[in-house]
Amino acid sequence: MLASQLGERCMLGGLSNLTATMLRPGVYEQTNAGYLLIGELGGGESDRSERVRQWLSRAVDVKVTPNLQGAVWSKQS
Repeated sequence: MLASQLGERCMLGGLSNLTATMLRPGVYEQTNAGYLLIGELGGGESDRSERVRQWLSRAVDVKVTPNLQGAVWSKQS
């Protein structure tokens, strides 16, 4: 929805392969060795996705994919 309003050039997409447990309000513990997958909505590689990966990697394992749409479809099965 946002991409249709703002344009794909303004956005990255992502998938979460993470699970967490709330220990208490505001405190969460990651409970798997998952990761966040990000990529350009239209596919391909970009410097932007790498910069976002580096920034987010301070908190969670992040991978970049040149085929985000393929990853979305494979997660649905």
